[in-house]
Amino acid sequence: MSAFSAAKEVAPAPPPQIKSEHPWLDMALVDAESGLWKEIPGEKHNPLIVEALRISGLSRTHLKDETMWCGAYVNKKLKDEGITGLPASPAWAASWLKFGKRLPGFKRGAIACVPSKSANSGYHVTFADKLAGEILYCVGGNQGNTVRRQAYPSKGVVYLWPK
Repeated sequence: MSAFSAAKEVAPAPPPQIKSEHPWLDMALVDAESGLWKEIPGEKHNPLIVEALRISGLSRTHLKDETMWCGAYVNKKLKDEGITGLPASPAWAASWLKFGKRLPGFKRGAIACVPSKSANSGYHVTFADKLAGEILYCVGGNQGNTVRRQAYPSKGVVYLWPK
């Protein structure tokens, strides 16, 4: 037996996979890098966004990427990870205020309900990534018509975690 074959036989096993505490945020970061979740201007609609809206229970008339889809995106990412107890109307951002366990403050990966004057529900829902002073950096859908990182004021944000 050569030294090479002996070493090959006693090679250590690969390290165990470390399960992330927030796989939904990890996948949102991948989506942000991929560029696949961009709205399509005009009559065509991004099929990823349309599918997220569909599984969120929206009617056919709302299955277009011009529909506010931040809640549908959060719903899709959590469903993909097997999270249960999701809101009955997940496309409606304010419905996330009743989801899971309310946290006393920032936690990376938390579902963040950000006050928004431009949203119909008064909130935008996204995933909390980093807190720097009074600025909250989030990754989520319908942020500039795509999935991307975006900064928000941290004042008034409600942080939630799956039960």
